[in-house]
This record gives sequence, structure tokens and C-alpha cells, in this order.
Amino acid sequence: MLIRGKSKNKSKNKNSNRSWLELPEELWENILMRLATIERLLIAQKVCTTWSRVLNEPFMWHVIDMSNCRGLTNSHVFPYVCHDAVNRSQGELVDIRLTFYATKELLVYVVERSPKLKRLSIAWCNSKLDPKDLTKVVKKLPMLEELCLSYNGITKEGIEALGRFCPPLKLFELNKICCNMSLGNERNVEALAISKSLPVLRHLKLICNSMTNVGLQAILDGCRNLESLDLRGCFHVSLDKVLSSRISQQIKNVKYPRDSLKTMNTAMAKEPPWMELQEGIWENILQRLGVIEILKTARKVCRKWKQICMEPSMWRVINMRNNGNLTEIGYQLEKICRRAVDRSRGELIDINLQYFGNDKLVQYIAERSGKLKRLRIACCYFKVCESLVEAVQKLPLLEELSLTHTAITIEGIEALGHSCPRLKSFEFNKSLYMGSVDDSDNEDERNEEALAIAKNLPTLHHLHLIGNSMTNKGLQAILDSCPHLVSLDLRLCKYVSLNKVLSSRISGKIKDVKLPHESLEGLEFSFEACWDEDLSDSMSDD
Repeated sequence: MLIRGKSKNKSKNKNSNRSWLELPEELWENILMRLATIERLLIAQKVCTTWSRVLNEPFMWHVIDMSNCRGLTNSHVFPYVCHDAVNRSQGELVDIRLTFYATKELLVYVVERSPKLKRLSIAWCNSKLDPKDLTKVVKKLPMLEELCLSYNGITKEGIEALGRFCPPLKLFELNKICCNMSLGNERNVEALAISKSLPVLRHLKLICNSMTNVGLQAILDGCRNLESLDLRGCFHVSLDKVLSSRISQQIKNVKYPRDSLKTMNTAMAKEPPWMELQEGIWENILQRLGVIEILKTARKVCRKWKQICMEPSMWRVINMRNNGNLTEIGYQLEKICRRAVDRSRGELIDINLQYFGNDKLVQYIAERSGKLKRLRIACCYFKVCESLVEAVQKLPLLEELSLTHTAITIEGIEALGHSCPRLKSFEFNKSLYMGSVDDSDNEDERNEEALAIAKNLPTLHHLHLIGNSMTNKGLQAILDSCPHLVSLDLRLCKYVSLNKVLSSRISGKIKDVKLPHESLEGLEFSFEACWDEDLSDSMSDD
């Protein structure tokens, strides 16, 4: 009886059989790093075990980007996702970006677990984050090099704390939504604090700051190392020739108060960095996932992936490989397969079904896939044998048919010969218990399939008949009628008894031959229960 469980080699071959695992993990790391944190944790890690394993590595969380979260339907998810990402970094976090939902509690959680943090970016959190809260936060970030605050405030004490506790700080952004209407010296509080406390700054952005010429001159006097300065929207600054000349001589890159803010708005709205990959590259990547992973998880990662997954070119190959534990998978495989076939829009050229399938599904595929060149069905036993007769008649371009532990009738083999003139490869591998002919003493019955192949498929180049009941008579008929054979697999054909003449004929005619007694190592499916050890010994004696 056929063993449905994994063979000795199955676990070893499993990875090699999953084409999407052929990519090295270093490439997956590069790809997954381009996803925003929300997509990584809520969706991508559920796609497959490889992605889940990669996303558990601390180096995957050196950068945490929580800036793509405005569309969150539930804002309560934000801190939990952020906590998870910070925990996964295991103290290696160097860059974090928080938008819309950052709170004091969340910031404290981050900084207490991120001693190596070099870049902190906070935007649009003014309703949840008091400017005073940042004072305590920056005291715990001795390696901070960049602090970017957009539409979030910081107090004078906070700026002073930056100077005392963050000596490596080289970039400071304090951008507001509009110019403050403060009066007198209040307009220059931030600018004066910056000039006094942050003398080593190289890059300073103060969009829509309320400072006047007094504050600007203080910054020029106190921050001698500035390489870039952004003053857009600082409408209380009135540049005369002397001040303008000083700025242009002291600082290489300057944006003036009345320069356009358009580029800033574009930067805020631009797509995340992982969208920079060309669609052709994403398509190549997604095609390496299984059908179940694409339809159940990958297409939900982002709008771009969903769009790509709708393209017919994504479904020219449909691989429904699984381990046979259908209750564990928990998916309606037939329904998923039909959806995939529909998405191919007639462009399907290769399909693989394993452990599921029936006559209706095979007919459904054949009726919608006139360009199909390769059909593989495994472990469907007698569920599809009737439909194959009609199905192959609708597949005139078929070049390869592979049936493993799946039956086909003599009428089906005849239909292959009549309707599939391009057929070059036929695999009909089975366990002997699947048919009653194994117990028959009638040689004609044992050779029925082999004789049908010899008569109807003379143009074959590759033929696999593992576990077939044929005798020497059937084998000789195949050798007589299939002159183009390049490979022939006779493993487990226990009624074939090779004498010197027949062995010589096979070796002289066919390049790649596997003989009845040869090892089954490397096969994806188990055939071990089909083999009679005593008969194997007697055959090897011959």
C-alpha cells in the first residue's frame, strides 16, 4: 500500500522543490527591508516560514519606519506594532520614524530599549505628544545624530538637553505648519537656544519658524559648521544685502523664506522607498511565492502588490504544491485554484496539482487554458481519470503530462495521441496497488498501458513509468514504437526482467535510463511500499 507520509528524502527535497525559496536569504532581507514596518509585521511575516524567519533577525529592525500609517483603521494597533518591532531589534535600533500616533509612553519605551539610536523622526504627533515630553527622551540618547520634528514642538529646555546629552548631533529639523504669531523676543526663543546649545550642527531646517533677523544672526554666529539651512516660511526674517551675502558665503545650501514649499509637500507624500523597485522586479519576486501565499497574504501587503497580482502574466504558472495535510492548510484549495485559473485569462501554460483535484476541476482548467503546455497531477489517485479523456482533447499545445499516484485510462492515453501532437514528455508513476492487474496472471493486462503508449505516443522524448506492471513484452513494444526516446525511467517495474540482449538494446538507444532495481533517492513522493525486497534481490541476481 502507498505510504502518504513524507519519504526519507522528502524533507531534504522540500526546500529545493519550492522555487520561491531559491532566492538567497540575503536577497529576501533586502526586499523585506523595503516594506514599511506595518506591512512586515501584520502581513509579510505570515506569507511563509522563510519570511517569518528572516523578519525575526535583529538586523532586520535597525530601521523602523512607522511613517506609512495614516490609513490605519485602528490607531490602537500602532503602539503594539511599534513595541514588537523595537523588541525584535534587540537593542540594535539606529533609526526610527513615527508619524501621527506617537505618544510619550511610546517614546519612553523606544529610547529605554534603543541605546544605539542615531536618528529619531517624529511628525504630526502634536495632539498626542507634549513638547515638554521630548526633554526627558533626548537625555537617554547619547548617540543621537539626527532629530527631525515636523509639526511637533520642543521646548527651550529640550533644545538645551540636546546640546548637553547628544554631542554627536549633526542634523536638527524643527518644521512647523505655519509661522508663529509670537511677539518680541518670544519669536527668537528657539533660534537663540539652537545657537547657544547646538554649535556643532551641520544641517538645520526651521521651516515656518517665527524667528526674526536677530535669531538668524545668532544662529550664524553660534553654528559655524552649518552646511545647509532651510528658512522657507520664516516670514519674520527680512534679508538685506549684508545678511544675504553672509549666508551665501558661510553656508553652501540655503533655502530662503520665500522659496517654494512644494518640494516639502512632495516629500511628505512620496511613496515609501520599497516602491522604488520596478514592477518587473516585483513580478519576478512574487512569482516565486506559491499560489496560496499570493492569494491569501502577499496580495494584501500593499496596493502595488495587489495590482501586480491581478496581472494575467502572474498566473502563467500555477503551482498548487502542498504536503498533503489538507486539514492543516485549512484552505479551500479547489476554490483557490479556480480563482488562479480565472486570473490567468487564458494565458496559463503550466499547472501543478497535488493531493487535491477532481473531474470537475480538471475540466474547468482545460476549458479555460487552451495554451497549456505542462500539466502535473500528483496523489489524486482515481479522482480525475475519467475527466482526463475529455480534458486532453482541449489541450492541443500540451507538451508535458506528469501523473504521479494518479490514474489515467487507456482511452485517456489514446486521446493524448490523437489530440496532443506536441507531447514530448509523459510521466505515469504509480504504486502497483492502484490497479488490479498486479494480481493478474494475464500478461496482456499487465502490458495494457505500455502497449497503449507504444501505439499512440510514438513521438515521446521522455517517458517515466515508475511502478508500472508491464513485462518485457510491454518494454519491447515501447522500444520498437518510440524511436525518439532520450530518457526512460523503469524503477519499480518489477515484472521487467532485463537480459543481456534487452539491456544492450536499451543502453545503445536511450541516453538516460533508470533500471527497475535502481535507488528511489531524490523522488518527491514515496514509492517505498511498492517494492518487494525479495523480488529486488532476485532481479539483481539476474
